[in-house]
Amino acid sequence: MNRLRALRLDRRGFTLVEMLVATAIMGFVLSAALLSLQAGTQASDATAGRAEAQSSIRFALDRMLADMRAAGYDPTVANFDPIDGTSMSSSTVMLNTDLNANGTLDAPAGTCDAAAQAERVRYRKSGTSLMRAVMTNASTVACETTLIGGVQSLTFTYLGADGGSTSTAANVRTIQVALTIQPESMGSFHIGTMAAAMTDQARLRNR
Repeated sequence: MNRLRALRLDRRGFTLVEMLVATAIMGFVLSAALLSLQAGTQASDATAGRAEAQSSIRFALDRMLADMRAAGYDPTVANFDPIDGTSMSSSTVMLNTDLNANGTLDAPAGTCDAAAQAERVRYRKSGTSLMRAVMTNASTVACETTLIGGVQSLTFTYLGADGGSTSTAANVRTIQVALTIQPESMGSFHIGTMAAAMTDQARLRNR
């Protein structure tokens, strides 16, 4: 009876040491939960970033390779080079094709559309953008647009009939394109895990 009364009268609560221990344990638990959530979020972001980069790089390569395969179309045998030799470099290529089969490389008619087919098309890297331009002539841009952003590197390699590299426009038979990009929406976060790199090539028409 006395013991029960003593227990009822004992209302001391938790000691300071007990409170500190409980707070420390709660802190460890919350920290572990936060780290787990952060790791899951980063993994999800990395997966989404890689998917975005791969989608962009495939789109860009498909567009460039289609123009490259059409380059050199010359039904009237005007004997122009499929590639403009004056602008030919590892980061820039200008492609020539006689779409209307009139024997000349014509400037775009009417309102210029940088995404449309044209008889002179130029690709180049500007900053972190891959640019596509429709040309009035070999040195004058009619209009230009950004094909994709986030470009880290772009390299054109020109191959001759023997498969070796060549710097002479008339000797080029195949163009190899190496492209590396990172997703624009991710900034510089985990670039190495989200960047995409791809290499492909196209044989020039009638070459």
